[in-house]
Amino acid sequence: MNGIKTLWETPIYSHQYEDTEEYISKLTALVNVKIADMRCAGIDNIADENVSFSAFPEIEERFKLAFDTLCEYSEHKPNYNMSDLNIINPMKFGDYKSTHSHDSIDAFAVFYHNVGDSEGGRIRLYDPRWQNRKSFIPKKPYIEIKPGNGLLIAAPHYVWHEVTPYLGSEIRISLVSNMTFNEID
Repeated sequence: MNGIKTLWETPIYSHQYEDTEEYISKLTALVNVKIADMRCAGIDNIADENVSFSAFPEIEERFKLAFDTLCEYSEHKPNYNMSDLNIINPMKFGDYKSTHSHDSIDAFAVFYHNVGDSEGGRIRLYDPRWQNRKSFIPKKPYIEIKPGNGLLIAAPHYVWHEVTPYLGSEIRISLVSNMTFNEID
């Protein structure tokens, strides 16, 4: 083998949606109703609960586009399930998500609905070679993305990721969908 080939590229999907104020208000109302319903049902840790995104058809379509795009890039048939792997993820001051990956799914996506009023709460996506800190990788083994309202990020399950501590005073809301293939090519 002569020369250099770039192997093990990792597809990361990113799209910034520019939603109207009317749409944002409608989505906020839907999310707030769902959170209130879950709290009335005695669910304290809402981010651990599965929700149906049927009440959020535009968001469901956005997740589907992200997963379809990842499938197309990877030349994989878009034969997957995302109907029972969805969560609303409210974060309050000091909340964070430690570094993790998902071995029981095939891809994850996050849509930032309301990023709140402060710095922090950034998503870090780690280079899949992040454990090799010695050589041949950038000085930082991750990219850090400052979320904005309307941003959607999707990546394969093996991308380790974390969310830095959120430092805002208002609740930050993101919507998360996970995807599993119905069959492996």
